[in-house]
Amino acid sequence: MTKEIGLQDKGLPTPRQLEVLALRARGFSNKGIARVLGLCEYTVHNIASQTYERIGVTNGFEAIYLCCKRGLLQ
Repeated sequence: MTKEIGLQDKGLPTPRQLEVLALRARGFSNKGIARVLGLCEYTVHNIASQTYERIGVTNGFEAIYLCCKRGLLQ
């Protein structure tokens, strides 16, 4: 029996976290996301890390996959 990753009693990503994930899914780097959103690269990194923790995944690929699967990203 396999255990499904993420979103198990962890909570949903915030709108800002989803915004960063959506840009990541489109292929943007942290630097590119920072430019688009008017943030510093370090802030983007922190938002991404907090997102992974919040939804119970360990990396961006898992986060994008899970949020798409759950209908949170298009």
